[in-house]
Amino acid sequence: MTWVMLHATGHNRGLWERALPALCLDLPGHGAAPRVSPPRVEAYADALTPALPERPVLIGHSLGGMVAVELARRPRVGALAVVLLDAPIRLPFAHFPGTLDLMTRVTTPEQFSRVAGFRVDDTDLKERIRTAIREMTPEG
Repeated sequence: MTWVMLHATGHNRGLWERALPALCLDLPGHGAAPRVSPPRVEAYADALTPALPERPVLIGHSLGGMVAVELARRPRVGALAVVLLDAPIRLPFAHFPGTLDLMTRVTTPEQFSRVAGFRVDDTDLKERIRTAIREMTPEG
């Protein structure tokens, strides 16, 4: 499983690569990446698609989150998961009635840990995810 980190506007891949064992990409027009025209989320996703591994976990912050969602919509990318950090997006909630219902009933880290990672095949990783969530506090 390869994590693909996508930074926010005004940053570059250096934001992530010093700290994480992941594929850290520069968004177009950032860092060493050439600009694209027009500078749109869809064009950014077009530019990044060739660099993606098979079935990535896309992790995007702000603009990077918007690009991650666009990449995840593409069958060629086949994203395993998408993690968003402060991404200004509108999700098509009508497509996720079961998820919405579940999330409105899950109110504590303990309750959420019971459903977290349900699509993760690696049982050790699934338990580590659930343990980390159970240990969450309001302070972080």
